[in-house]
Amino acid sequence: MHWKTNRIIRLVAWMAALLTLAFASPAIAQGKFAPRQISQGQRCPVCHMSPAHYPQWRAEIIFKDNNMAAFDSPVDLFRFYRHMRKYDQQHTVADIGAIYVTDYQQGGWVDAKHAFFVSGSRVRGPMGGDLPAFAHKVAAQRFIAQSGGQLLRFDEVTSAMLRGLHGGSGSGRQDMSRKPMNPCGVATGMSSMGHAEMNR
Repeated sequence: MHWKTNRIIRLVAWMAALLTLAFASPAIAQGKFAPRQISQGQRCPVCHMSPAHYPQWRAEIIFKDNNMAAFDSPVDLFRFYRHMRKYDQQHTVADIGAIYVTDYQQGGWVDAKHAFFVSGSRVRGPMGGDLPAFAHKVAAQRFIAQSGGQLLRFDEVTSAMLRGLHGGSGSGRQDMSRKPMNPCGVATGMSSMGHAEMNR
C-alpha cells in the first residue's frame, strides 16, 4: 500500500510540473537585452504619446547598441518595425536585440516573437483598433471567445493589416469603442494631461 501512495505522489508531482511548464511565460532575454522600465518622459516614435500611461498595452524594442524605443501599443510597435526607415534613420531590423510586448491580461513583458496577438476584436487600445498580446495561446483564445477577433503570430501581422487598424486614443483597460471621440480622434473623457500630450 505504501508503494502505491508514493507512486501517486510522484504522479501528481509530475503532472504539476507539466502544468507549470505549459502555463509559464515564454523566456525573455536577460542582461543587455532584458526588458527595461519605460520612463514618464519617453515618447512613442510613431504617435508621440507616452507609453508609460498605457501599462496594459506598452511595448518596446531594445537595440544592440543599447538604445531603446518605447511604444504605447503593439500596433505602433508593428508600424515602426515594418517601416523602420520612416521613424528611425539610425537603426535597421538587423540592429534589434529584443522586442517585448505586454501581456494584455496578466501584465509583464513577453517576447514578441513568441506572443499571440488578436486582430479585429471589439476591445479598443490607445490607437483605437489594436493588437492585444498574450503570452499563452489559450488566454488569447478565451479573449477571442469573449471579444471576437483573429489569432495571429508575430510574422503574420502584415503592413496591409496595420493599415486597417487606426484611429482613436484611450485608456488601455477600457473598451474605447464605447467612448465618444472628438473630431481629432481623442476620447472626450481624456484628461487635460492627455490632450497636452497629444499636442506635443
